[in-house]
Amino acid sequence: MISPEFLAKFSYSISSLREDNLNKFMEYYAEDATFNDPLHTLKGKDKIDSMYKAMYTRLEDARFGNLEIVKMENTIVVRWLFTFTVKRIKTGNQFPGVSWIALNEENLIKSHTDFWDASELISLVTPMKYPINWIKKQISKLPKKTIKYEDN
Repeated sequence: MISPEFLAKFSYSISSLREDNLNKFMEYYAEDATFNDPLHTLKGKDKIDSMYKAMYTRLEDARFGNLEIVKMENTIVVRWLFTFTVKRIKTGNQFPGVSWIALNEENLIKSHTDFWDASELISLVTPMKYPINWIKKQISKLPKKTIKYEDN
């Protein structure tokens, strides 16, 4: 069971995560933890740590903010806003996401899955932003339909 004290410390560690305190954050991961997001599928604490370190080599001022956290048994769901600057572009960016984090019996992360729109990131750093933004604009013009459900 996740204690309120653990949840408060974990929440603080996410919101204060920076390159210089990454080692402290990695203490929350089990050695055999898995991590999945739209760009990565990793197994093992060392590989997850390497992914975070690679992120910090490409980005400046990377941080997770506007946290909303829900706990259920041994699972934590975190809604976040990731803000950052790509070092070679020097413009501020952000995108929202959700993390689904399952803990083991020792309250260490055994599974961490992030859900976010990869097109947001891809369109920032590649020439793909024009077709991606055009497609999104076309989709937003589609008529909205309401689905009605009937009770049995």
